[in-house]
Amino acid sequence: DPHIDKQALELEKDNDSILIITSAGCNVLSLACESPKHIYSIDKNPCQNAVLELKIAAIRELDYEHFWQMWGRGKMDNFTKTWYPLLRQHLSLSARTFWDSHSHYFDGKHLLGRDSYYYKGPAGVLAWVTIKLFFRLIPGLNAALQELIHAPTLEIQREIYFSKVQKRLFNPVVMWLFSSSSTLALLNGVPEAQRKLLEEQAGTATI
Repeated sequence: DPHIDKQALELEKDNDSILIITSAGCNVLSLACESPKHIYSIDKNPCQNAVLELKIAAIRELDYEHFWQMWGRGKMDNFTKTWYPLLRQHLSLSARTFWDSHSHYFDGKHLLGRDSYYYKGPAGVLAWVTIKLFFRLIPGLNAALQELIHAPTLEIQREIYFSKVQKRLFNPVVMWLFSSSSTLALLNGVPEAQRKLLEEQAGTATI
């Protein structure tokens, strides 16, 4: 949670430098709002740095409505032909090379319904299967999740979660999937070797 990170780091404006794993770039951008001296954003997966560059380019070029279409919904009409050229000029050579062949992720077209950026790649396939198929197979879960999402207050959300969502969502099948190293690697990008290292240093994590 970047809000907790900000409290823990107590960054001094224009003085502190940060080394951070890029991941999807959200934490990087959140910490950038604190105006540190420098942020070194690194990632073993170069695609993550390309995502961060595209987000920064979108901040520079798009208004809120179109930015939300791109990163909130994960798709924009005619993205590759109309919008990508505006963003491409702000990208490094490596990011251009990646997005030149992957800009269609935001075009909103797919024969099987994976029409959002968030349904692309291995994690995206898992998200699509979970949302479009798995949630609908558990009686009452999809309706309960929609009710929770559209609840007007945090108190009502809490009531819906504990009364309708929790037992349905965290059933034995889901817990079995969460115990799989392969599933966890897809969900949060943490490979088994890194997870084992964390467990050795800080104890085994439980869900």
